[in-house]
Amino acid sequence: MDSELRPAGQAHVPADTPVALVNMPFATIRHPSIQIGLLQAHGCRADIPLRSLYANLDFAARIGFQLHEALAIHRGALIGEWLFTKAAFPEHEAADEFPRRYGNIVDEVADVAGVPRADVVAIRDVHAPAFVAEMADRLVEAGTRVVGFTSTFEQNVASLALARAVKERDPAIATVFGGANYDADMGRAYLDAYPWIDIAVAGEADDIFVPLIQALLDGAAIPELIGVNTRTSNGNGTRGTYRGSMDALPVPNYDDYFEAIRRNGFHQEEIKWSLALPFESSRGCWWGAKHHCTFCGLNGMAWRAKSVETVVSDISTLATKYHVSSFLAVDNIIGVDMLRGLVSQMTEEEYDYDFFYEIKANLTRAQIRGMRDAGILRVQPGIESLSSPVLSLMRKGITGIQNINTLRWLRFYGVQAIWNILFGFPGEAQEDYDRQLEVIELTPHLRPPKGAGRIWLERFGPYFKEAEAFGFDNLRPDECYSYIYPPPLSLHDAAYFFQSDPTQTLTDDVYAPTQRAVERWQEMWRQPKRPYLLVTKTHPGIRVIDGRSNQQDPTTRFYKEPLSHVYLYCSDRPRGMRSILEFASEKRLESSDIEGDVQDVLQTWVRDGVMIEEDGRYLSLALPRMPWR
Repeated sequence: MDSELRPAGQAHVPADTPVALVNMPFATIRHPSIQIGLLQAHGCRADIPLRSLYANLDFAARIGFQLHEALAIHRGALIGEWLFTKAAFPEHEAADEFPRRYGNIVDEVADVAGVPRADVVAIRDVHAPAFVAEMADRLVEAGTRVVGFTSTFEQNVASLALARAVKERDPAIATVFGGANYDADMGRAYLDAYPWIDIAVAGEADDIFVPLIQALLDGAAIPELIGVNTRTSNGNGTRGTYRGSMDALPVPNYDDYFEAIRRNGFHQEEIKWSLALPFESSRGCWWGAKHHCTFCGLNGMAWRAKSVETVVSDISTLATKYHVSSFLAVDNIIGVDMLRGLVSQMTEEEYDYDFFYEIKANLTRAQIRGMRDAGILRVQPGIESLSSPVLSLMRKGITGIQNINTLRWLRFYGVQAIWNILFGFPGEAQEDYDRQLEVIELTPHLRPPKGAGRIWLERFGPYFKEAEAFGFDNLRPDECYSYIYPPPLSLHDAAYFFQSDPTQTLTDDVYAPTQRAVERWQEMWRQPKRPYLLVTKTHPGIRVIDGRSNQQDPTTRFYKEPLSHVYLYCSDRPRGMRSILEFASEKRLESSDIEGDVQDVLQTWVRDGVMIEEDGRYLSLALPRMPWR
């Protein structure tokens, strides 16, 4: 049967594919891989004959869209990796114990996907081995000479399984691994342990991809390239970092992704409305380059950005070529100048694009309004906590009251915030969480976090690098790795997630009330009518309508002029007492004791739960009547 006519769900490799860039499960099928999209574009510039193989799409068609995506979004014990262990490491008997040790994870995935537990286990026992064998056969049939794997999150064991199967069929085929799972010591560890890996690339590959692939195709010696590790070379001892102009990078090539969607029939599935194309406007983290957040495991903090004009051009090219209007920025954090420029360009051109971006949660109301006008409709603001002392321990450079204000205006302008509450930081105090609980009780009208949980110890983060100093004793790879990877792999060198015996953090019972409060908050937002807290300006004063409870009818409080002006003044952003008194004086509020009257009314609003105070700064919690629900 011709490969172009294979039914959906079967492993697919077009005939005559000298170089294959493979995106294995369990990468989400909701968008293409920008990593291989960029590499394919570099290859096309150099006339290298290559194809991108979206094996994750083929596998999702085989096991079902919902089950594949439940595994793609899961974060925790590495079940996605375990599901390919029989295909990659059939000799690893400890892998058989994973369902016993992590049965709750298997059940959780089955529940999210809406399938029986047996369907999840069948992936490991039946579908993964068969799919890997088919894929390896197709690569050999297609005359493939180089197979490149992008490996991020839980797609590493699937990639290792395919590389092993390919090498068993034809040892002459070169296998190249890269991606986040192969950064720094991790790539070297996998290379040393598993002979079916020929080359492990650490870091960004833009500078080295073309000369490396050309050498492999020509049968020439591998040149000494930064970040390129072989069994006889350590890649000059460092990770690769693209050193050219960001504006010189090509626009990613996603042709093969859309062909795979068509071939597998996903244009008729949910992916049609949720599809977003990845793009980049910067690399690194401008905040992390100055103050690396203590828990963050991102590597390569050096921040570099494209020009606004190039980003707009890239978006226009992708939109025109693929007829898509939804975009996903892969930036660690948007730069201030980029935000200003994009807002200006997109608003002026009146394009109906929508974007996802990661942002720092110190934006003003005007900046958030500008984001909404420019189509930045989904953001990850990196809030992590509503407690200023805890945020200080994180080195976030922001306060709890600022985070609350950002959530207020994101809701008002209809921008979806994706965030979490984290805990488990050395130096926390119980009163930090008691105060945060009080704040949570006052803010159910703001979008809740997606979850609340302990931080993970991640390689490259300050907590990992300085574990002993922070009280993370007995640092060791997360236990789940031992059920996935057999010897001779050095788990300490290969693992990204670690566990420890912390001596300077609080116990789980202190965090439990926060988790229960977040669950109640989420439940309130699942109701037909979401909580709200509105302020309306009337004569002579303001009316605050409190619908924060799903169980009771809304209540209304009326506050008279002239001091009601102060409530509106404290609405845009947190205000200190000096600023508030200056405002009151400018308004010429009639009072024999302006300072005393202002302090009294501020305390009244705090007592009524319509305002919060933190370190002498006051923020009104109610929002104006909303143009978007």
